[in-house]
Amino acid sequence: MGDATGRDVKQITKQQTETLRTPEPNDSHYKRLNFAEIPLLVNGLLSDDPEMRAHITEQLVSMALQDEDFGSSLSNLYLSPLTSMLKSTDEEKSQTGCDGLSIIVKKSEKLRQALIRNGFLEIARFELIDESRPVHVHSNILSIILDLITNGCDVFEMSGILSIVRKVG
Repeated sequence: MGDATGRDVKQITKQQTETLRTPEPNDSHYKRLNFAEIPLLVNGLLSDDPEMRAHITEQLVSMALQDEDFGSSLSNLYLSPLTSMLKSTDEEKSQTGCDGLSIIVKKSEKLRQALIRNGFLEIARFELIDESRPVHVHSNILSIILDLITNGCDVFEMSGILSIVRKVG
């Protein structure tokens, strides 16, 4: 992405964020605006600018925590980009996704459950089995699994992945 285009996306994202943060979370207009903002944020996550990715990840985490009561469809829109970042071969991008997911897992029971319902454990299993994946991807996935376990996730739900974790760890 060119420098001018990156700056344009950053400026648009910043303007969108500033204008979209004023409504109350229980306002239906707020939900529609947040929903419309997500594709812009996801596009920004594709940026080569690590500072921009970190800023957008913070926004996604904040929005997810504010909107955790709106249902699993909206939760999935926040969690999917972070999960994709976690699997990235770009170490910084993967770490940013890990940091975002870690905050969500630690702060929200509903989002923790949504992450599991949306297939995170299956994704983790496939990523951990794949020996060609970078070490940082395995490490970041293991970090999220540890966060899930230490923050009240049912260990029986994770039984299918524990044997793989033992092999990798």
